[in-house]
Amino acid sequence: MESDKPQADAQQILQFMTAEHTNLQAARSSTIFEANGRINLYFGAISSSIVALAFIGQASGMGEAFIAFSLILMPPLFFMGLVTFGRMLDVLVEDLIYARGINRIRHYYLEIAPQMRPYFIQSANDDVWGSARNQGVGNPTFYQYFLTASGLVSVVNGIIGGLLVALLGRQFLTTPPPLTVIIGIIAFVILVALHMRAQSRRFERTYAEYDTLFPSKETPEGKHVEV
Repeated sequence: MESDKPQADAQQILQFMTAEHTNLQAARSSTIFEANGRINLYFGAISSSIVALAFIGQASGMGEAFIAFSLILMPPLFFMGLVTFGRMLDVLVEDLIYARGINRIRHYYLEIAPQMRPYFIQSANDDVWGSARNQGVGNPTFYQYFLTASGLVSVVNGIIGGLLVALLGRQFLTTPPPLTVIIGIIAFVILVALHMRAQSRRFERTYAEYDTLFPSKETPEGKHVEV
């Protein structure tokens, strides 16, 4: 039965919490490592593609061979960008969950040693504000989505997708150059907006799935403070 199991004492609980804190911190480090690796792989592919396009453009005089090569190269590059964005979003959510877990453990430290509060510079609240404050963000806004790794990838994807749409319009619809540029810009804006919407909904769903146990307190001036 549950009551027959041995109960840990205060010292053992503190050891467990310290070990979990260390594990969560190590897991956060692994997410940063993977994010850097994925982005470097994606940007490396883009750099190689630009060099290849430059050689083809120079050899063909920016003619039909250049357009054909671009239409062959852009779709797989755009697909690579989409899967990179998806994985970056997974990694950011994973890191967010770990960060909230660390905040909860820090809250436990302050529960058993409240006199240590002045020496803890990071937040011990596991709400949106607490997680953002520990990253130096303050009150999070929609603008912050562009500063994330997935936000950076979303803008690059928008550029590649816009170029692909413009090339398709130029090649198959024979649109004039000014209209081709406008079509590319519209495609860029739509793609970035879709990426940002996907990122926003993913974060909202994550915060809804994990209950906030130790929220911060909002003052009448709209500021958040530790509790």
